[in-house]
Amino acid sequence: MWQREVAERLSIGHETYITWEKHGRDPEIWHWPKIINFLGYDPHPKPVTDGVSDEIERARRRLGWSLSQAGEFLGVDPGTLTKWRSGISVPDFLGDRLDRFLEHREQGSSEVQQEVPDGRRDWTVGQHIRARRVHLQLTRREAAARLGACSNSVLNWEKDQQLPEVRFWPGVIQFLGYDPTPASATTCEKIEQQRRQLGWTYAQTARFIGVDVHTLLRWKDGRSMRLLRRESIDRMILLAETRVERNAG
Repeated sequence: MWQREVAERLSIGHETYITWEKHGRDPEIWHWPKIINFLGYDPHPKPVTDGVSDEIERARRRLGWSLSQAGEFLGVDPGTLTKWRSGISVPDFLGDRLDRFLEHREQGSSEVQQEVPDGRRDWTVGQHIRARRVHLQLTRREAAARLGACSNSVLNWEKDQQLPEVRFWPGVIQFLGYDPTPASATTCEKIEQQRRQLGWTYAQTARFIGVDVHTLLRWKDGRSMRLLRRESIDRMILLAETRVERNAG
């Protein structure tokens, strides 16, 4: 084939092709899918280390994706991908660790099964506690003993003068038989609900997930979350391999 014919097949200019062939200039990332299709293979050597960063870069080249496109697919910013490529940092699968936290159960604890009874979804936490205490015909002192708190605390809860501290929440939920707070919708709300059910402080929660407390508080305040999961990278690699096989076929 003439150089001009190859250039047309690769959808590039003749001069661009010459710079690749004669001067060893590397093609841009978006040219690589057609180059691999033209050659019938990826000319880059397979990474020896099989590191995650190398896997991402290989898949990105096969797909012809920019750093922005790959970052959007994986849920990380392009700057993070650049750091991975340079070896400054390595992928941190925060999403997987967060999933483990949301599924975590303390030894001896039981998962909350019951939902908030109909007609009580708009009740305050204090109304839930008082209704349960009255139903069980308990004095505040007796209820406090079950909840692991003092009777004055139970009084303040029932009057909605204050909410139970996080360490009391496992006892409150067990006492009621359900979590009286609204169902969680966002990931941040699910973290907060799980933290409440475990009775953990922010420091304990952050330590388990593997982030600092300030990050956890930023999430709680509605700041953005970027949760990289290993399955996202696996999907990207599979997509790249499938596209190469389809083009080769």
